Amino acid sequence: MAAFNLSNAIIGAGVGGMPYALKEAGFYSGVLLLGLVALCTDYSVRLLIRCGQTAGKKYYEQLVASQFGHAGYVAVLGAMGVFAFGAMCAYLIGVGDTMSIVVSHWSGIDLATNAWLKRVVLVSVAVGAVLPLALVKNMSKLSKTSFASICLVIFIICVVVSRWAGGAGDAHLPTTDAERALAFIAPDFFPAIGIISFAFVCHHACFIVYNTLRDNTEARWARTVHTSVGVAAGVMATLALAAYLTFRGVMNSNFLTNYSATDELVNVMRCTFAVTQALTFPLELFVARHVTHALAFPTSSKAWTPAQHYTITLLLWGAALAIALNVTDLGIVLELTGGISAVFIGFVLPAALHFKMSRYNVKLWKNPPEARRAAAAELLPSIGLLIFGLLAMIFTLITIGTNLALGESGPRDAFDTTSDSTGSGDATNTTSTVS
Repeated sequence: MAAFNLSNAIIGAGVGGMPYALKEAGFYSGVLLLGLVALCTDYSVRLLIRCGQTAGKKYYEQLVASQFGHAGYVAVLGAMGVFAFGAMCAYLIGVGDTMSIVVSHWSGIDLATNAWLKRVVLVSVAVGAVLPLALVKNMSKLSKTSFASICLVIFIICVVVSRWAGGAGDAHLPTTDAERALAFIAPDFFPAIGIISFAFVCHHACFIVYNTLRDNTEARWARTVHTSVGVAAGVMATLALAAYLTFRGVMNSNFLTNYSATDELVNVMRCTFAVTQALTFPLELFVARHVTHALAFPTSSKAWTPAQHYTITLLLWGAALAIALNVTDLGIVLELTGGISAVFIGFVLPAALHFKMSRYNVKLWKNPPEARRAAAAELLPSIGLLIFGLLAMIFTLITIGTNLALGESGPRDAFDTTSDSTGSGDATNTTSTVS
């Protein structure tokens, strides 16, 4: 059960963004990057729990506060909040993109000339399905929805694989050599790290899962993490490869907009995908709500009042809906969210905690000669994790900043159907990035 919960925390957060990540990174580099991020996640999640055991802390923010004081506490909570809120926005955008295509096809209303349809669909789902789940106070009540979400993801993968193997019908497919080419590396390699990291980061949930283990020994936790990350990586790789190899150079940031609007099985998949987003949204809102309460009422030791619960929930839900209603191309936001907050939470901070708590000097040559080999064996993986994380953060900012300066990317009106940032035809002629 613990392995299932941790797998769900990973898969629910970002499986939909993986095909686009392969396009951003370059096919072969993207596949290698997916494996590297999975390995870093496996190591850093186990490292966090080990540090927590050493410090006697049961939650991430408590562990950070014990080593880096109040500033560290605020930093980790802020990063967790940004990460969760970014996911909330992406989920609603995904719902609007996918369900508007389905409603347009089934109702006969032309989406290109009736932009209001997408707003109506998004608001209806957000109010009727997402908000009631978001108002739930206890996360344990969402366990059944988490299981349902995993089952629906499996169905989505089956459909994507079938359309890769059997053909995507009248969808817009690559026709030129340039569109069919599988690049080794692409200019947006570093922002792709953010998208993949956004998908894999589950560190804010790992303490919750660990605390539920009856026999929470280090060996059992290691088996749980290996199983969870392995299953999640397999699921993500399968969907990413099948979807990307179907559309290659014409892949949109929301892979579901690549398929034909008249493909009824794909329309069922679109509905399924929207359901998974609606079911996963409350889990991210739970984290964002916890962070908001902790930062807004830092000295409060009392239980939440109903007024606090409902006020914070409605403000976060409303803010995410407002963004989803007005901006569709959140690629930059999600790349920044993943490349900064997710990388910080998942890679940089665990390594920094390890250095702070280790009995060895991180400057390996300053350890006694007889201890240098042991120090290297313990600290080198974390040194590599820190370097990878810092490079990802720095070059993500540089790449995205350069693209913005050159006017090559930026947020667009969610209901502008006159342009397509990818230059490819799709079901609605609009694109978005979803996690």
